[in-house]
Amino acid sequence: MPPPSPFGALVARAVRLCARRWAFYLAAAAVAFGLQAAFLLVRGLHYPEIIGGLIVGPLLALVVFAFAGCDATGEQVLPAARWGRVLERSWAVIVIDLVSAALTLLAIDVGSSDPGWIVLGALAYGLLALTIFADVNAALEPNLSAWWLIPRSFQRSAQLATQRHNVFLTLTLLATYILVDLGTIVLSEGFAAMHPPASDWWLIGLETVVSVPYAALVLMVYFECLAREKAAANGNRD
Repeated sequence: MPPPSPFGALVARAVRLCARRWAFYLAAAAVAFGLQAAFLLVRGLHYPEIIGGLIVGPLLALVVFAFAGCDATGEQVLPAARWGRVLERSWAVIVIDLVSAALTLLAIDVGSSDPGWIVLGALAYGLLALTIFADVNAALEPNLSAWWLIPRSFQRSAQLATQRHNVFLTLTLLATYILVDLGTIVLSEGFAAMHPPASDWWLIGLETVVSVPYAALVLMVYFECLAREKAAANGNRD
């Protein structure tokens, strides 16, 4: 089994992938920002920034998965085919990210000393770890029918996350995800306390920009877990 790539090396690969198509990803982030900002202009819509993020955020991540995935593997896939995959799998990635968002909210908000809530929070963190690769798997897994796409993605994510050689990497990625999310919350509260003009717009822009390299990092960790799984399987056969 070849030596595994350290997490820092995966971060560097993710940065290089983003830099390779920086203009494209910047344009995609700008479009995503515009779409999310449009939700703020809808009168009578409750929590427009949250609704916009839950819909547009997964789509931006899906674009990164589709394009950076081909760049990372060297597959020669036409742009039309990549956009076709984005359209085909968008609904599944949105549903999966809704589940992840609910688990994240539950995990972060459980701060009570009540034992029941502590257990519930621990369970939410555990489920987040098990489902952390579900969206990228739904984006890239070939030849799956719509009926099996979401169940298979959750099953495959749990399988990869719990393999002995992937556990530490999975937990490191989960910690990164939680830190990014907590950082966004802290910035949001800080902006709100200062009462700056158009604070919602700045926060949406920040979240949109950060989501691109994070999606590339998830992709790199996912590919690393697949490589470790394959190497372990080949080692067992030998």
